[in-house]
Amino acid sequence: MFTDLSAGDGTTDEKPIDDLLSDPHCRHLLTVLRERDRPTGVSTASRHIVSEMTDSPVDQVPANVERRVQTWLHHGLLPTLDDRGVVAFDPERRTVTLTDPTLVP
Repeated sequence: MFTDLSAGDGTTDEKPIDDLLSDPHCRHLLTVLRERDRPTGVSTASRHIVSEMTDSPVDQVPANVERRVQTWLHHGLLPTLDDRGVVAFDPERRTVTLTDPTLVP
């Protein structure tokens, strides 16, 4: 399935990487990043995630929903995935890049 990128020393309370990667938001994010194959804005990724999860066109994603997902990505999922080496997240530029396309099923 996915490579286990956890520390493996049993001393961390962090969520195992397989748990993170099994989250639908995370799977959609990784798919978007694989398809784009270049640095992607957090706002663009957010719109695509909401679009996929709600089965609606990207241009019809409500701005308030996009902002909530952006905030969650920026402060939660992206730093965690960056720490684990799954993505390269640049919080200043608000961009994210997939580091290993083999992690996407």
